[in-house]
Amino acid sequence: TKCVKIRLKPGCLDRARAWAAEINARSEEALATLRDEGVSIESVFLDRTSEGDFLIYYLRAADFDVAQSATEASRHGIDAFHAEFKKDCWAEGRRLELLVDLTDNPAR
Repeated sequence: TKCVKIRLKPGCLDRARAWAAEINARSEEALATLRDEGVSIESVFLDRTSEGDFLIYYLRAADFDVAQSATEASRHGIDAFHAEFKKDCWAEGRRLELLVDLTDNPAR
């Protein structure tokens, strides 16, 4: 489990909203990439503050090194779209400290 806080470049809020709308519209393709990466949960939140606009990524994967390798090798068009958004709009990111991570999985 990890959570990452991404600072958006100034002026990228509308682009971030358009990016999110595109990901949601192409959810089947996006879910296919998550399966390839071994990611079971990926949620992205918008945090608008006086210091700027941030994306908060919450992810859960079996192995983040495997997920990264799969991302780099991906041939899904949605991943190229996402990479372009990152290049154009992400200023910086930092991993947030995990304090509590509970899962209640009745299928155990």
